[in-house]
Amino acid sequence: MECPTTAGLSGCLMVMSMLTSPLTAQEPPRGPWGPSPSLHEELRIGSLAGPPESTFGSVDDLIVLDDGSIWILDGQQTTILRFDASGAYIGSVGREGEGPGEFRRPQSLAARGPDRALVWDSGLGRATTFDLHGDPIGSFRGPSGMVWSAYHEELMVSDSDIVWVLTTSAFGALAEARGDPDRLRALARDPSRNGWVRFTAEGETLDTVWVPESDSEPEVYGLDAVGTMRSQGDVIRVVGEEVGYTLHVGSRRIEHTSPRVAFTRGERAEIERNERVFAGRRGSAPKTVPRYKSPITGLWIDGHGRIWVHRATEAVEGEQSPGEIELRERYDGVPWTWFEPFVTDVFDADGTFLGQVTFPERRSMLLWAEGDEVWVRETGEYGEHYVVKYRITR
Repeated sequence: MECPTTAGLSGCLMVMSMLTSPLTAQEPPRGPWGPSPSLHEELRIGSLAGPPESTFGSVDDLIVLDDGSIWILDGQQTTILRFDASGAYIGSVGREGEGPGEFRRPQSLAARGPDRALVWDSGLGRATTFDLHGDPIGSFRGPSGMVWSAYHEELMVSDSDIVWVLTTSAFGALAEARGDPDRLRALARDPSRNGWVRFTAEGETLDTVWVPESDSEPEVYGLDAVGTMRSQGDVIRVVGEEVGYTLHVGSRRIEHTSPRVAFTRGERAEIERNERVFAGRRGSAPKTVPRYKSPITGLWIDGHGRIWVHRATEAVEGEQSPGEIELRERYDGVPWTWFEPFVTDVFDADGTFLGQVTFPERRSMLLWAEGDEVWVRETGEYGEHYVVKYRITR
């Protein structure tokens, strides 16, 4: 699932305090993908009213193994769906239960080498490895007493077969505080603490690496900075600046400029109205909506360590689909009619700028990327999900 916030943050990310370092505005650099790489659709899986295996309610994760098989995790099911390289359904993996190869709440997928899939079950606190045919070949459990994250980007496997699983101190406290408004308000004012539990290939617990926390709840609407870990063991941070952002990759500090984007009048009015609702729930003052947007809205790391920075863009007004209305009523209960096109700056694992990619569907969620291929989740008019494979063309 996504990691939704009022700032539009997707994926498993942490908010940190802003570092200011004025930059001189200039055109963003051109990468090897050219000045304006485009996306060519090659495959689409899913339907509004088709067979159950291709009618997706909540696509939360996806991996592609070396034989071309596509493994899809639908959060509304307790099985993993498998398709061949052409998109034809070839079978399911697992079922509801607690036995070998069974799931209570499958949450995240990761490729474990070229021919094995790893499934993390946050309900059981268990990781299970499957072969290409979907048969379980081993499993291990996380330490008892840990609170496991509920995000789809909570599982990583390094090249040396070290397994990383996301944990957080916030979710357990929030669960215990349900029905206690005073405690919920107090928790909302405290920063979340996220960490990654590391396991050996055999499932032995090594340690927990805690990511840095924010010092306080931001008072300004938007993201000042965002960061996450990679399976290589380093923290990737993106810090908003006045006319762009700074990407921190290990010891490297890469300044990337971009034009400032202002809130439109209608967009600002909508955010201020909805922020008053959120502030009441938090028990704090509404966040200030500045004149210009923070240049960053999110961050995603693909399986090869490449960095996809979600860019702020000028919003356009449009009606919500019936599916969006239903989702908003279930999630935050406030209307949204202004939307930003989904644009990402892509960097190689070492921080080299590759290019800027604009996705055709504003509600896209990145799932998998390898070479020139990128897989995304798209949402249809009635809230149904589709898995779409694009090829980046220059």
